[in-house]
Amino acid sequence: MSDQAERKIRVVVLDDDQPTREFLGDFVRSTVGTGTSEPEVVLCRGMEDFNEAVEKKPFDACIMDIRMPGGNGIERRQALIDEGANPDSVILVTAARESTTFTLEDKQFGEVRQAIVDKPIDPFDLSAKLGRVVPVREISQQIRR
Repeated sequence: MSDQAERKIRVVVLDDDQPTREFLGDFVRSTVGTGTSEPEVVLCRGMEDFNEAVEKKPFDACIMDIRMPGGNGIERRQALIDEGANPDSVILVTAARESTTFTLEDKQFGEVRQAIVDKPIDPFDLSAKLGRVVPVREISQQIRR
């Protein structure tokens, strides 16, 4: 088995609200993985932690709040893409319905691997969007072989 196939799925979670951050981390641990392999989940409370985490190691998915001290989830999402994030990564931005000021074009992003997750978070919606992580990675690995 190759190193890539053996590598745990890595999910980075960014939210300045501790209960939300911990909920997302626990949710990811319980819903994402391959077989018996639990994902590596990195919890970040601020943009500085997040930037360090995504620069340190590639990620398969990230979940980030749209409004953060020191940054904006929509802008950071675009920066990840501009910086050459793995094109197979799933990027989810969480946003409170009543506080969103982004346009419908931003919300749709034009790419399958990116999405908005409305707050309060619906576990079924989040699960469906996170469910893309494992299949996308497996398909990408098969193509690279």
